[in-house]
Amino acid sequence: MSLPRALRPGWLAAALLIFGLVCLVAQVPRSPARKPLTDVMLARVRPIIDAIYRLDYPVAETLCQKIIQDYPEHPAGYVYCERVYFSRELSKARLLSAQRAMGMDLFSGAPKFSLRVPRDVDARFESTAEMATRKARQWISRFPEDLSGPYLLGSAYAYKSSYEVSIRQSRLSASGDAGKTFKALKDLVHEHPEIVDARALTGAFSVVADSLDFKTKTIALVFFGIHGNLESGRRDMEDAAVRGFIENDDANLLLSILDTREKRYDQARSRLLQLHERYPGNYLVHLDMAALDSISGKPAQALLTYRELLGTEYAGLDASVALCLLGVTARTLGDLPQSERWLRQAAGVPSIPTPSLAITSLERGKTLDLLGQRENAMAQYRQVMNVEDVLGTRDDAKRWLIRPFDRAAMKQDNRGGGLITLDDALR
Repeated sequence: MSLPRALRPGWLAAALLIFGLVCLVAQVPRSPARKPLTDVMLARVRPIIDAIYRLDYPVAETLCQKIIQDYPEHPAGYVYCERVYFSRELSKARLLSAQRAMGMDLFSGAPKFSLRVPRDVDARFESTAEMATRKARQWISRFPEDLSGPYLLGSAYAYKSSYEVSIRQSRLSASGDAGKTFKALKDLVHEHPEIVDARALTGAFSVVADSLDFKTKTIALVFFGIHGNLESGRRDMEDAAVRGFIENDDANLLLSILDTREKRYDQARSRLLQLHERYPGNYLVHLDMAALDSISGKPAQALLTYRELLGTEYAGLDASVALCLLGVTARTLGDLPQSERWLRQAAGVPSIPTPSLAITSLERGKTLDLLGQRENAMAQYRQVMNVEDVLGTRDDAKRWLIRPFDRAAMKQDNRGGGLITLDDALR
């Protein structure tokens, strides 16, 4: 009786040989990660990224201006100044989102999160972004062998695209700049995959492109040639999170967003915890952790996280923020008297900003409605109507002036405040 063909000695030897070669290839160490900038420039840029993640924007901007002063023809100072201006506005948006307990559904079919940006702020960003791309193109023309040129050009377009989608909420413009990011980095990523920071940029846009609604995704593909690929984008970002020199923190943050969408809540929280330990003064990451506790069905844990946040003296964070969110979370847990106490305490903080007061008054009115104190609740809603709107506070107040906020409405209440989401999953 003859052996099956697959078990004959020749075939078996060939199979073992192929298996050995596969194992050998698998054991070949990947090439070391290559720095995207020269040692001198990287030493100037990395502190800017650290200052951004510490939410210390004055220091970050000063460091950028020093680079521009010392190297006026080099694009790095302009590119990272653009990043500072974008990150500053995004931080403001994330804080309002956290206070409003409203996820930043920037990539959903009909985003409910929208902002108004002062004209001077918008104009400053636009002029800085234009200067950054111009300087990068000039640098590439003068020094075509310097790989930092295309990396910085791609970064400039990436920051511009991110600003367009998150601050201006212009997805068409964002797709155009994303296409320019891919074009600037295409050859660099193909010829030098060891520059993991460049792959992090294209990987991030690949993930986002794969998360867009069908209409926007089609426009991005037809007009800008952007192909979304979730898995390859994730791999590139995971690599950058470990080995990146500049994009490692951004990669970790975006991966936490991706993990959240896929309901890998523990993994998402672990990534946020790493950032929290690395930048203990970044209250936005702490707020993200609490929001993640809420959307993962752990309101009691969220309450503990907000208590931790209240007990930490964060520079730039008013105590009313944590108190308001404690009140909202206590309401979720069914402790209405405690909810009202915390919200009343938040409204009484002397330094409470007007937007925070509007949000706190709205939330306090909702709790008072649930307590059966309709007249007091309506007084809070009227107070909201008399101040500037904050992400739809007036519309909500108008709705609850017509009819009381009840437990059925509470089940539909906002979740995921502060978190940037890739779709409607958290709504």
